[in-house]
Amino acid sequence: MTAPALPPEEFRKTVAALREELARVIVGQEEVIEQLLVAFFAGGHVLLEGVPGLGKTLLAKSFAQTLGLSFNRIQCTPDLMPADILGTQLVVDRDGRKVFEFSKGPVFTHILLADEINRATPKTQSALLEAMAEQQVTVSGTTFRLDEPFFVMATQNPIEMEGSLPLDETVLVNGRLARGTELLAEAKHAGATIRAADGKALYHLPGLWTWTLSPHGELEQRPCQVYTVPYQGDLFRVKTRTGREIRVTAEHPFLVNEQGQIRWKLAKELQAGDYLVTPGALPQPAEERVELMTHQEAMERLAKRYRVVRHEELLGIMARSERLTRPDRLTARDLDSLRIASRLTKRQLAQRLGLSRQDYWQLVRFFRRGTSNRRIQSMLAGYFHQHPVDVSEVRDLFESWTINSVKRFSITPDVIGWLGFLLSDGTVGRSAVAAFQKNYPEALDAFIRTTTEQIGTKISDIRHTPGGRAVWIRSKPLADYLRLRFGVTRSGIIPPWMVSLPQEHRRTFLRYFISLESHCDPLRRRITFVQKRKQAVNVIMHLLLLEGIISWARKRPTIYELKIQGEDFQKFLDQVGWIERHVVERAQRQWSDGRSSNGHDYSPFRIVPVPPQDLVRICDLLGINSFHFGSKRGIVSQAKLRQLITDVQHEVDLRQREDLEALVSQNPRKAARLCGLSLPDIAEGIGISNDVVWKTYTAPADHGHPAVSTYIKQQFTNRIAEVQRLTARLERLTQVHYDKIVNVTTRPYAGQVFGLTVPGSQNYLAGFGACGISHNTFPLPEAQLDRFLFKIFIGYPSSEELSRIIRQTTAAETPSVQQVLPPREAQGWILRARRLAREVLVATPLEEYIVRLVDSTRPSDDGAASPATRFLRYGASPRGAQAILLGAKVRALLHGRVNVSVDDVDRVLLPALNHRVVLSFEAEADKRTAPDILTELTAPLRKDALGSTRAV
Repeated sequence: MTAPALPPEEFRKTVAALREELARVIVGQEEVIEQLLVAFFAGGHVLLEGVPGLGKTLLAKSFAQTLGLSFNRIQCTPDLMPADILGTQLVVDRDGRKVFEFSKGPVFTHILLADEINRATPKTQSALLEAMAEQQVTVSGTTFRLDEPFFVMATQNPIEMEGSLPLDETVLVNGRLARGTELLAEAKHAGATIRAADGKALYHLPGLWTWTLSPHGELEQRPCQVYTVPYQGDLFRVKTRTGREIRVTAEHPFLVNEQGQIRWKLAKELQAGDYLVTPGALPQPAEERVELMTHQEAMERLAKRYRVVRHEELLGIMARSERLTRPDRLTARDLDSLRIASRLTKRQLAQRLGLSRQDYWQLVRFFRRGTSNRRIQSMLAGYFHQHPVDVSEVRDLFESWTINSVKRFSITPDVIGWLGFLLSDGTVGRSAVAAFQKNYPEALDAFIRTTTEQIGTKISDIRHTPGGRAVWIRSKPLADYLRLRFGVTRSGIIPPWMVSLPQEHRRTFLRYFISLESHCDPLRRRITFVQKRKQAVNVIMHLLLLEGIISWARKRPTIYELKIQGEDFQKFLDQVGWIERHVVERAQRQWSDGRSSNGHDYSPFRIVPVPPQDLVRICDLLGINSFHFGSKRGIVSQAKLRQLITDVQHEVDLRQREDLEALVSQNPRKAARLCGLSLPDIAEGIGISNDVVWKTYTAPADHGHPAVSTYIKQQFTNRIAEVQRLTARLERLTQVHYDKIVNVTTRPYAGQVFGLTVPGSQNYLAGFGACGISHNTFPLPEAQLDRFLFKIFIGYPSSEELSRIIRQTTAAETPSVQQVLPPREAQGWILRARRLAREVLVATPLEEYIVRLVDSTRPSDDGAASPATRFLRYGASPRGAQAILLGAKVRALLHGRVNVSVDDVDRVLLPALNHRVVLSFEAEADKRTAPDILTELTAPLRKDALGSTRAV
C-alpha cells in the first residue's frame, strides 16, 4: 500500500530546517541550496558547474548528512570503467564450491557525487545514466534495483585538464614552437606547479600565451597554463591532405566542418573525409619578442671553457696603464689580453719579439702562471706600446687553437638572413663554421659581408672549386657561441624561436632559406624543396602560415618534401620574394603572358564545406537559378565561394537602391521579382486567389489589392535581411582553412600526456604544421545532459561571504551539520514528500504557459527567420517541460503554497532549460550564452503572463 502524502505545512517547516542547517556550512549559496532541494524532492538529478574550490563536494556531503542518507563519491577519469561504478561479479568459496557473488559498487547509495563527469568515457557515462534514469543497474545480465531515494549530483569544472598530446608533440606558445617536454622543464625550473595530485599537475608559467580560435573564426591571443595527466590507451594519428598531422588521445576533440556546421568531434570519431578546421594564416603577435640567450650570457658561458677577452677589460687595461705608458701597472693577464686583442698566438708573438726557443717557453710560463720575469714583461710592454691595440670598435675575443672575435650585434634582418644561409647551405661543426654556394654567388658575397661587418668575425679561408665557392671560419668558440645563443647546430634543426621573429626578419629568413634550398618553377607556379628533418619542415610551415601561405608537405622514404603552389606561389613571391630579382620578374612575366600550365592560380586544397540548404535558400530568396552556385554536394572552392558572396552582396545592394514604395505602387510585379516572390507565393501568403494578384499586377491603380503591396514590402525587408544573414555566415566560413583528413591510425600508449588550458575558449594550436584546432575539454553529449533535471551554476562568493568562509574554516572548531529528518524514517519521509510534490495543483492556463515557453526555444521547421532559428540548433525536449512543471510544484510547496504560480515557473525556467538547448555557431560567434538566449526568447511570454496574473 502506498504511503499517504505529507501534510504541506509539515513539508514546508522541515525543508526550512534543512535549508537553515545547510546554510551553516554552505555560505552565500542560498539560491543554489533552494534549486538543489527543488530538484531532489522533484525526483530528478542535478549537474553542478563551477570552478574548483567553491565547495561542491562539501555541499554534497552536507546535503546527505542533513537528510540522514548514505553518501558515496566517484572521481571520474578516462580510465574509470563501468565496473568501478556499478560493481562486479567475484568468484568466492562457499561451502567448498566456487560461486559468483556480486560486489556492489559506489552507485549503491542514496546520494552519489560524480566529480568531473565529463572526464569519464561514454561507456562509463552510459552505465551511470542507466542508474539515473531507471533506478537500476545491469551486471552480467542480472538487474539490481537501487534503493530509493537515489539522487546524483554530477560536477564539471569550466577549467578542464584532459590530457591530449604526447610530450613530444609541439604547441604554439608565446609565438614559438615548444614541445611538451620543454614546457615541463621550464615549469619545473621556475617552480611553477599550481596543483599536483593523482598523477595530474597544473603549471603556471608567467606570461605564457597561445593563439586560440574565437567564435568569430579569428585567432586571438590568450593566456594559458600547461597541464599533464597520466594516460593509457590508444593514440590517434590524424593526417590531412596538405600533410599536416598530430597525435592525440582518444577523447581529444577537434573542430570540424560538416557541411557548414562547425562542431567539436572526438578523435576516435574522426574518419577519412572529415574536414578539420585549421588556420589558413597566423596573426602577427601584439608584441614581437624573441626569447634568446643574450650576447653577455653566451660570453659568460664561453669564459668557462675558453680564454675570453671582453671589450671592457681592454678599456680597463688602457686606463690603468695610462695608454700603456705605465708598464709597471700591467699584469701578466693584462699583457696576455693585449696579445689576444692583437690576434697573435704565443708563437707568433715570440717570433715578432725575436725570442729564442728557451725564451719562448719563458713567455709561455709567464702568461700561464704569471711568474715574475721583468725582462719578458718589459719586452711585452714595449711591443704593445709600439703596436697599440685598437679599442675603438666594440668586440669581444676568444682563443682556442685560433683567435677570433665577435661583435655585440643585435638581431637584424641581415643577421637572420646570415643564419638562414648557414642553415640551408652551411654547417656548424664542432670546431668550424662553413658555407657553400654555386648558383647564387651574390648571396655568398652577402654572407661574407655580414660575417665581417656585423658578426665581426674573420673569414679563415675562401676556396674556389668546380662546384662553387666554400667559405670557412675555423673557430671552435664561435661554433659554440652560435649553438649557445641561437641553438644552431649541424643536425639540420631550424631553431623554433624563428617563428617569434618580427615580420621583416621572418621574411628575410624565408627568402634566403627557401631560395637556396628550393626549385622554383614559374611555369607550373610551384616552389618545391626538401628537408631531412620533420622539425625543420614544421618550423617552415608555421613561418609560411604567418604570411598567410599554406604549404603542402609530403613524407618520402628518406626526406620531407614541401610545396608552395597555386595562389600561395604568387603570394610568396609578392610578400617574401627571392634572392635574385629576375626569378620574381620571370614569374610575373610568364603569369601576365598567360603561359602558366594551369592558366590560373588554382589551389585544389582550398575548399569550403558549406550547407547546401543555405545556397538553395539564397537562390529562393532572391529568385535566381541555383545553377549559379555549382555543385549541390556542399563542397565549394574558397575562391568561388568568395566570388559568390561578392555577387550576392552586389545583387542585394542593387535591389536596396530601388525606391520600393514607388515601385510597389507603379509596378508591383517587378517589386515582387526583387525579393524572389512568385505570384502563387503572394496569393498563398495573403490568402487570396491568383486572379486577384494578377489584377494587381496588371492594373495596380484600378484593381490593386492593398494587401499585396503591404505583403511585398514586408517580404522584401525580411528576405533581404535573411540573405544578408546567410551570406555573413558563409563569409565567416571562408575565414579559416578546411583540411581534409586522409588517414587516421592508432597505436597503444601509456604515459604522461599534456595540453594547454585556455580560460575563455579552451582551444589552441598544436601539431605538425598547426594541424587543426585542439580542444582540451569535451562537454557531455546533449542526450546525456538531458537526463539531469537542473543544471546549477555555482558562482564566487562576495567579499563579505568570503570573510565568513575563512573565519569558519580556519577556526579551532569548524561548523558541521546535524541530521534534520528523524532517524530510520528519513527514506519514508522523503518518498511521501515526493508524492506530495506531484499532487500540487496546476491550472490549465499555467500548463499552456509552460508549453509555450518550451515551444519558443525550438527553431522553425520551415527555416523561417526567428531568434530561435538564428541562435539555436536544437531547442528543449519534452523533458524540459517536465522539469519546469515538477520544479515549479516543489518550489510552490517550499513557499507554503499548494498551487503553482507564474513566479514559480519563471524561477525554475533557466535551471531546467540551460543545458537542454544547443547553441548555433552564430550564437557562439556573437558570444551569446544559453541563459542570454533563453531570457530573450521567453521574455515576451513572461511579460504577458505577469501582466495578466501573478498566481493562477
